[in-house]
Amino acid sequence: MENIITSPNDTRSYRVITLANGLTALLISDHKVRAPSSHHSSSSPNSSQRRKYEDVSHDNKSHGPDVSAGRSCSPDSLLPLSDEGSSDESASDDEDASGPDSEMEGNSDTESGHPSQSESKPLNTKKEKMAAAALCVGVGSFHEPKHLQGLAHFLEHMVFMGSEKYPRENYFDAFLNKYGGSDNAYTECEKTVYKMEVHQKHLGRALDIFANFFVAPLIKEESMERELQAIDNEFQLVLPSDSCRHQQLLGSIAHEAHPMRKFMWGNTKSLKEVPLTDNVDAHAALRSFFEENYSPELMTLAVQSKHSLDDLEQMVSKIFSAIPKRTAKSELTGFLPREPFPLEQFTKLYKVQPVKKVNNLSVTWALPSLLHEYKTKPLEYISYVVGHEGAGSILAYLREKSWALSLVAGNEGTGFHHNSTCSLFNVTISLTEDGLKHIGEVLTAVFGFLAMVQRKGPIASIFDEIRTVSDNNFRWCEEESPLDYVERLCSNMQLYPPQHYLLGETCLFEYDPAIIQSCLDMLVPQKANIMIISCRYQKQGICTLKEPYLETQYCVQDIPQEWISAWANLTPDPYFDVPQPNKYIATDFSLKEESDYQSELPVQVHETGCYRLWYKKDTKFNVPKACIYFQLISPVMYMSPENAVLMDLLGDILLQNMSEETNAAVCASLDFSISVHENGLTIRVIGFNEKLPVLFDVILHHLANFEVKQELFDNLKKHLHKRYYNDFMKPSRLSTDTRFSILHQCHWSHIEKRTIIKDVTVSSLLSFVKLFKNHLFVEGLVHGNMTSSEAISLAELVVNKLDCKPLPSCMIPEARVMKIPHGNYYCRVASFNLEDPNSVIVNYYQLGPGDVSQHVLVELMINFMEEPCFDTLRTKSQLGYDVNCSNRNTNGIAGFTVSVSCSAEKFTCTYVDQQIEAFLGMFAKKMTELTQEEFSTQVSSLVKQKNCSDLYLQEESDRHWQEIASFDYLFDRLHREIEFLKNLSLEEFKNFCKILLPLDHRTEPLRRKLSIQIVGYGEAAIAESKPFGSLSLEASSEDITYLLQFLESAVKIEDSTFIGDVTLFKRQLPVYPLVRVDS
Repeated sequence: MENIITSPNDTRSYRVITLANGLTALLISDHKVRAPSSHHSSSSPNSSQRRKYEDVSHDNKSHGPDVSAGRSCSPDSLLPLSDEGSSDESASDDEDASGPDSEMEGNSDTESGHPSQSESKPLNTKKEKMAAAALCVGVGSFHEPKHLQGLAHFLEHMVFMGSEKYPRENYFDAFLNKYGGSDNAYTECEKTVYKMEVHQKHLGRALDIFANFFVAPLIKEESMERELQAIDNEFQLVLPSDSCRHQQLLGSIAHEAHPMRKFMWGNTKSLKEVPLTDNVDAHAALRSFFEENYSPELMTLAVQSKHSLDDLEQMVSKIFSAIPKRTAKSELTGFLPREPFPLEQFTKLYKVQPVKKVNNLSVTWALPSLLHEYKTKPLEYISYVVGHEGAGSILAYLREKSWALSLVAGNEGTGFHHNSTCSLFNVTISLTEDGLKHIGEVLTAVFGFLAMVQRKGPIASIFDEIRTVSDNNFRWCEEESPLDYVERLCSNMQLYPPQHYLLGETCLFEYDPAIIQSCLDMLVPQKANIMIISCRYQKQGICTLKEPYLETQYCVQDIPQEWISAWANLTPDPYFDVPQPNKYIATDFSLKEESDYQSELPVQVHETGCYRLWYKKDTKFNVPKACIYFQLISPVMYMSPENAVLMDLLGDILLQNMSEETNAAVCASLDFSISVHENGLTIRVIGFNEKLPVLFDVILHHLANFEVKQELFDNLKKHLHKRYYNDFMKPSRLSTDTRFSILHQCHWSHIEKRTIIKDVTVSSLLSFVKLFKNHLFVEGLVHGNMTSSEAISLAELVVNKLDCKPLPSCMIPEARVMKIPHGNYYCRVASFNLEDPNSVIVNYYQLGPGDVSQHVLVELMINFMEEPCFDTLRTKSQLGYDVNCSNRNTNGIAGFTVSVSCSAEKFTCTYVDQQIEAFLGMFAKKMTELTQEEFSTQVSSLVKQKNCSDLYLQEESDRHWQEIASFDYLFDRLHREIEFLKNLSLEEFKNFCKILLPLDHRTEPLRRKLSIQIVGYGEAAIAESKPFGSLSLEASSEDITYLLQFLESAVKIEDSTFIGDVTLFKRQLPVYPLVRVDS
C-alpha cells in the first residue's frame, strides 16, 4: 500500500488497515503534543516548494486487499441531517470496552467599557482533545428504490435507534452526554455519514456502541412512526429554503430514470401514505435496504485519539470486525441515461418565485462526472477564472453597468452537484433591479466571457497560482476539531487512494490543459439551463406551475430568439480578461522573534486617548500566520435607527468598493471581514502574515477615503431593504430580534431599520461617515507571527489613516440589559411568512448579573439538561426537529433558554410552552435526586471540555478577541472556570438549581420568564391565538410597512402576562447596572 502524504506541519501519526470483512479504517494518533517553542526558530522562506510534503508511511498496514477509491460524493447535498444517536446498555457504561485509558462554553449572546486586565497567573497547559470517529457508507439517496423516496434518509434515522447489544434507544446519547460527547449523521446522494466524539478515556466503549448500530441495529417497527415524525418535521423546516427548492426543481428536470430526480428528503407522504396505497411494507423495505447496502466493504472508518496506533488498531479490529459481510449492491442499478437531463427540457428559460426577496440569475451546465479528475480539478481552474472580481471580470463589467452586486461560479461540491453520474457547473449572479430588466445582456456578458476564456485556452501560470495557494495551505495546515477531521477523511476515503486521503480533496497534482479545455468547451449557451429567481414574479402571477414536493412555483419558456441569435456569433467585449498575477500570494514563511513581550495571555502594549492595543506572540502553533482585529468603537450607533441603517450601508458599500482589490487576497487564502455591531465596526484580517498589512492598508484606505456613486448607493439600499425583509421573514431570526428588542436597552430591529431605510440619502450617509470617524476609540488585538513593533505600527496606521481624535471615556457606549419582572411574560407575534408552517417558541429564564461562577453554574446545569431535553421534547414528544437548550450570557446577565421549532399545523404555542414547563419540572426533581457520582462525572466532563486545546491559531485568537469585544478582558477565563468547578460541591450545585429551577417552577414568585413565540401559519397555532388588534393575513410584499402583530392565547393562562407592545412594556422595566463579568 502506498504511503499517506502528510504535511510537515502535521504531528499526528497515521495507519490504514483493511479488516477481513472488507472495512477500511484510517487510524489517527495525536499522542504527540505540539510543544510551545522556547525560541522562535526561523525557517527559511519557502515559496511553497511543491510536493515537498512528507511522504511517510506512518506504519501503514494492510490486513487484506489494498484500498481502492470508491465512487461517492463530496459534502452534503441535503443539509446535514442531524440525528443525535440513541441506544441502551448491556454493560457498565463507566468502563472502556477495549483499549487503554489516556490521560466551552455553551451558546451565549454576544451582545455586549474599560479594561480591568486579568491578573497574570500560571495557567494549566491545555492538552485535552476529544476522541472522534466517523463512518461513511458508500450508499445514499441515489440507491433507494423509486417507490420509497427518502428511504436512505429514513434508515439513517433508524440505525441510531438501538442495537441488539445496546437495545435502549437513548443509551448512546446518554453515554456520550455523560462524557462530554456528541453524535450526528447525515444522508447524501451516494454516501451516508455517521459520526461521534467523546472524551479519550471512553473511546473504546463509545466505539463498541457505535459499531453495533452496523452489526445488528434493531430497526424496530414501533420506533418508525416516531422517527417518521422527525423526518417530517425536518422536511417542514426546509420547505421555506430557497436553496433546497432550487435543487429540487433542478432535479425535477432530470430524466425519469435518473436518481437526481428523486425526492431525497422524504416525508410522511413518500414514506407512509404512498407505501400504504401501493401495499408496500416500509419496515421490510428498511431492513432490506440495510441488508443489501450496509456491508463493510462499502464502509470507510476514520478514528482519531491520543491512543497509540497499535492500541487503536487493536481496538478497531476487535470492535468493527463484528460487522458481517452482506449482499452489497452499491452500484446504481437499472437504466441510467447517458446524460442526467434531457436537453430539450434542460435548455429552457425557467422563471422561479422565491421565498426570500431576491433577484438572482442562475446558469447551470451538466458535465460528465469529474470525480476521477481530482488531480487536475478542472472546475476549480474554471471557477477561479470565471469568478474573479478584478478588472476584466464578468462581475466588474456588470457592476460598472449597475446590473449586478455579486457573482459566484463553480461546483458546490455536494453529492447532488458532484457525483458519479455528472458534475454541475453553475454561475449565480445577484442582480440589481436594473439588471433584472437587462437579463439578455447579462447572459450575453456571461457567455461572451466564457467564449474569451475558451479561445485563450488554459493558462499554465494561472493553474500554478491556484496550485501554489493550495500547496501553501497544505504545507502550513493547522488542526481542525477531531470530529470535523474524521468526518471529512472518512468521505475522502471513498474517493481517493490512501496516499491522497489527506490532500486529494484540496491540492492540485497535474496540469492537464486538455481536460480543462474539454470542460470549457462544454460551457456554451446551447447546453445551459437558465433560471431567473425573482420576487417580482409574485405580483406578475406568471409562475403557474408547482414542483410537487417543495411546492416551488415556476414557469417554463423557450429562450427568446433574439437571445439565441445574439449568442450564435459571440464577440467577447474587449474589456474582458483573465485574472492578473496575484500579489497577495505569500512567499516568506519565516517565523519571527519577539523579545519584548512573551506571555501566555494577551498583554496591553500601548494605550493612548485614541486607541488601546493588545498583543500576543504565538509560541504554540508556529505557523507563519497572524490574526488582526480592530474594533472602531463609536457612540453614534446608539443615537437612532437611522444611524444603525447608515452603518449597515457603510459596511456593504465598503465591501463593494474594495472588491476588485480584495478578491485577489481572498483567492490567496487571506480572510477578512467588516462586521457592523452596536458599538461600531470591526475589521478582521487573518492569514499568512507576510501580506496581511497590505490587505489591512487597502481596507483602511477605502474607509478613510470613503465615497459612493449614486447608482451604487441606490442598488445597495434596495438590496439592504430586501435583506432586512428576508431576516424577519425567517421565524428563528424574528424570534432572536424580538428577544433582543426586549432585553437590550438599545436595539434597533430589522423591522425598524427597514422602515427607516427609505429616507436615507447619499448626503446623509456621507455626513454620518464623517460623524463616525470624528467620534472613534480604537481597540485592537494582534496575535500570531508578528512582532510587537509591527502590531503597534498597525494601530498607528488606523489612527493616522482615520485621523482619530481622543474620545472621552464617558462617550464609549455601554450596553445594558432590561430586568424582566418576576412572573411569566409572553411575547407572541404572528410570523410574517404566510408560506412558513413552522412556529418557534423560545423560553428565556433570566437569572441576573453573573460573575464567572454563576455563568459556569448555568453552563453545568445545561450540560445536565441537554440530553433529557432532546430525548423528552424531540424524541418522545416529537414536538419538532429543532429542540435545544442553551446557557445565555447577555452582556453579563446570566440566564438560559429552551427552544422548540414545531409544526403550526400540529401544535399550539401554549401546548409547546406547557410541555417545556413540564419538562423543566421533571428536570428540577431530577436535580434534587442527583448523586455524587453523577455530579462528579458531569463536572469532570465539563472540566475536560474546558481543558481542550485550542486547535489552531484563529480559535485561540477568537477566544481572546471575545474578551476584548465584551470589555471583560478575562483572558484566563477558562482557568478560573476550571478552578471553580474543581472546588464546587454537590450541595452548592443543588442549592443553585433550587433557586433557578424550584420544584413549583411555574408559580415560583422569583422566576423571571420571557417566552418569545413566533406563530407559524398552521391551523392549530392560528386557531389558538387571538390578536390584540386585527390579524392581517395579507400576502407578503416588499411594498408593505411591517409591524409586529401581537397575539395572545384565546384561552386564559394562569399567572401569565401577554405583551401587546414592546416599547410600552420596556418603559415599565428597570435597567440592570453595567455588568462586567469578573471573578
